[in-house]
Amino acid sequence: MDIRSWLEGLDLGRYVKAFADNNVDAATLPKLTSQDLKEIGVQSVDHRRKLLDAIAVLAVGAQEAAPLSDVQFESAPSGELRQVTVLFADLAGYTKLSGELGAEDTHALLNRYFETVDGIVGSYGGTID
Repeated sequence: MDIRSWLEGLDLGRYVKAFADNNVDAATLPKLTSQDLKEIGVQSVDHRRKLLDAIAVLAVGAQEAAPLSDVQFESAPSGELRQVTVLFADLAGYTKLSGELGAEDTHALLNRYFETVDGIVGSYGGTID
């Protein structure tokens, strides 16, 4: 992995020298903490947050790329490993709408909304818990 290109791709190329001066390479990168970033000269909280988020994305990509046979567990996992997708939704203007409709009409509207969403999720093989 080219750290310079990665930093420049994040629009944080100003830290290329700091990373090089501190021998940060592809093996060190996933282990960096906010404090580490601060110590090597990343003073902006926003820049540290962006870097940590980008490092987390790299870690997820690396885990997805690694075959399961290469994954080592400290102890035997218990339970069931599943992929989970969570949907958070916000109804735009809900507060104003619920005030205008009244309790019964708001309840009916929400029921129709949930039936529609549940149907879509179910059509893709998902479940609602």
